Amino acid sequence: MELTGFKESALAQVNCFDWPDVCKKANVTRYPMIKLYRGTNEVVEYGGVLDEASFLKFYLLYSVSSPIIMTKEQEGREFMAADFPSWTSKYLGAVTIGIFPERKSEEWLIFNKVAGELRGRYLMASCMGNCAKTLASEIGGSEAVVVTIKWEDVNQPEVIYDQPFSFSSLEKFVLESSEKILPELTMI
Repeated sequence: MELTGFKESALAQVNCFDWPDVCKKANVTRYPMIKLYRGTNEVVEYGGVLDEASFLKFYLLYSVSSPIIMTKEQEGREFMAADFPSWTSKYLGAVTIGIFPERKSEEWLIFNKVAGELRGRYLMASCMGNCAKTLASEIGGSEAVVVTIKWEDVNQPEVIYDQPFSFSSLEKFVLESSEKILPELTMI
C-alpha cells in the first residue's frame, strides 16, 4: 500500500516466524496484527476491517490531532466544507466541529475529552478566537455550539448539539449524528 503525500510514513511487515523476538517484544498475540507507532512508541492497534480503504481512513484520522485546533475563520470554513484536511471528502462522510468563544471553558474541555476518546474513528475540530466569533453568529448563537456536518447526506446535512454538555451525551451525539440518515419509506 502506498501512502503518497506522507513523507514521514512507513509501513513494515514482520514475519513472526522469522523474527519471533521482535514479535514477542511487540506483544503480537494473533495474526495478522496491525499496530501504529509514532517513533518507537506504540500509539494504537488497528482492529477494523482488513481492507485498504478502511485502514487508510483509520491511519489518516490518527495522523491528525484530535481535535484539530483552528483559530482562523478560513480554517473553520474549509473544515466544514470538507476541504481541510485535504483528504477529508475522499475518506469521510461527516465531521464534527465545536465552536467555542472561550478557550478552556467547561464545554471546550468536555469536547476535547470526547475528541480524544473518538480519535481514529471520527474527525473533530475545535474552532476558537476569530474562527468561533464568525461561525457561531452564522449558526445562530454566541454560546458554545457543536455541529456535525454531513456533506453527502441530503436528508440531514447538518446536526446541531442541543443537550447540556456532558461527556456521555456529547459522545452519543457524535456517534449518532455522524451516521447518514435514510429517507422515510412510505407506501404509495
